Amino acid sequence: MTYWDFILPAVLRTEGEPLKLQILHVEDVVKRKHRRGRKKAGFPELFLKNWDVNEIYEPKLHDMMKEQFEFIYPYEKSSMRKLKFTVTELKKAGI
Repeated sequence: MTYWDFILPAVLRTEGEPLKLQILHVEDVVKRKHRRGRKKAGFPELFLKNWDVNEIYEPKLHDMMKEQFEFIYPYEKSSMRKLKFTVTELKKAGI
């Protein structure tokens, strides 16, 4: 499983636009930092630096994401079962 396997279902089930998805490439980030040079820390840097991780800013979104991440697939054992069999394996099993 990847990070996206957890995030995308949660994002796709929401109504409206709770999250803005932006794909960044390394070159873009480097160019932005280079263009800014050594400017004084702007809004995003100060905002993230002073972020209170214990405060819940969006209660509805927090509850929805918590529910999504705590979901346990009820048939997890079944998903681990082998699904493809060779003809030889089927013959040995007598099927």
